[in-house]
Amino acid sequence: MILSACTTTTTDSNPSSKNSIELSALTVEVEEYELRDSGNLGNDSSKNNSNEEAEGYKKDVKVLHYNFELLNAGDEVIGTVNGDGSNQLIVYMEAHDELLALMAENYWKIEDTEGKAPNLLSNMLGLSAKKQTYLKPNETGQYSLKYEISEGQDLNDVLEKAYNAEIVIKLGDVFEESELLKRINLKNN
Repeated sequence: MILSACTTTTTDSNPSSKNSIELSALTVEVEEYELRDSGNLGNDSSKNNSNEEAEGYKKDVKVLHYNFELLNAGDEVIGTVNGDGSNQLIVYMEAHDELLALMAENYWKIEDTEGKAPNLLSNMLGLSAKKQTYLKPNETGQYSLKYEISEGQDLNDVLEKAYNAEIVIKLGDVFEESELLKRINLKNN
């Protein structure tokens, strides 16, 4: 089952043209995912490891997979093109309570104890992400985020509540301070 939407309700923290990020496409689905831990928790199952000893722990889990595109409708580059990591576009999902109750808890979450905005903030346990760290003007970036579903959940219920979440978009360093650019609320779609 695939849910899709193309319109959103957004909140800009800085409404300048620099931060004119729009959601241009979205699909959500439930998938099987092979979780492996050989020192790299969350390796994608599409990567084959021929060394049996290095494979370590394996577990099949269900994931909620968000695929979406963000468009920079502004006239400036958002994020660092050179990839030094200090001023990158940071994108993650934040579940609202109804969805969060069905998802695995993010045990890596960093609490904001110093008034900073740490970026490992997704309240769901992320297992795989493919994201673009910058957007050029009028460019669309592809994003693919997978979050673990708690064991024993009704997968139809998870799909029904998949839009009880927000796409959070920040600019900064993953482990340091960052500036909130936009929250895109999927619940109103």
